[in-house]
Amino acid sequence: MSFAQQEKANQRAWAERDPFMEARLDDRHGPKTWVLKSDLAAHNAFRPEWWTQIEARVHRWGRALNSSQAFALNLFGPALDPMVARAAWRGFSERRLPADAKVAVRFEFDYSMDAGERYSGVQLGERRQRTQIDVLFEVDSPSERGALLIEVKYTEHEFGTCRGGTKGDPGCDDLVRLMRDSQRCWLTRHEGRKYWSLMTQESSSFRFPQMAASQCPFRDDLYQLMRNRVLADSMREVAHLDWADTAVCIHPENSDLRALFKGDAANRGFGDAFAALSQRKVQSLEPVSIVEALSASSPALGNWRRYMMERYRI
Repeated sequence: MSFAQQEKANQRAWAERDPFMEARLDDRHGPKTWVLKSDLAAHNAFRPEWWTQIEARVHRWGRALNSSQAFALNLFGPALDPMVARAAWRGFSERRLPADAKVAVRFEFDYSMDAGERYSGVQLGERRQRTQIDVLFEVDSPSERGALLIEVKYTEHEFGTCRGGTKGDPGCDDLVRLMRDSQRCWLTRHEGRKYWSLMTQESSSFRFPQMAASQCPFRDDLYQLMRNRVLADSMREVAHLDWADTAVCIHPENSDLRALFKGDAANRGFGDAFAALSQRKVQSLEPVSIVEALSASSPALGNWRRYMMERYRI
């Protein structure tokens, strides 16, 4: 049984232990459903009022108990309290937090709609399916401004792949030619996306080996990491940020995806493969450490900690 299948059963078993939660399940999806009734989706959050943070962009199955979107909201939700976010900052980042810094968290962040004019200069050529950030931390102080973009994975088995690579487009076959002519990229030709033209700018954090035989490194597992890094670079430049970091946070029991990202003694993970292409590494955040950092910041989060441990087994 895959981890995704296990979590459907685990989430259903968790709901069954609470008569109120079990009564909120939508029996139209079968007697052992793991999906909440559509009008009760907010109960997928530890605090239903947190649901307003993602309500405008809830995924199709955001009301499913095994939703990655709900997992991200529940994991980082306590940081909606700015004091908690500040106190727990070391659980999110290695960067030193200025003493006078304010820390704010956003969920399902869309750079073109959610920040007024702050990131209005970001131009990725994304007419649809814009790169959205699962969890965004913004640090603001007179001395330093920064952003931390976090990709959260629950039961997913991959980070997403490029449609051009999936189609076997010949433009993906020669890295050097792609670097010289971004129009060779399938996404540029068919959708107007500017990833390659942005990655080859001097201000970009990407650095590519000059190997004529290399294929596009983003045709498979590195695709989503690339998009997040391109967005981070663009946000840093247009908003004049001092730094913009990217991170991934994978459920501790999702061993297949964690092995792909982290690698092992025999194989390099695609986290290291990405680091070879960028001056900015992708941080790896541990859900267990995040829960401990947040719960340590406030005695009032004891119930939330128990909820996370019982529901998500972390």
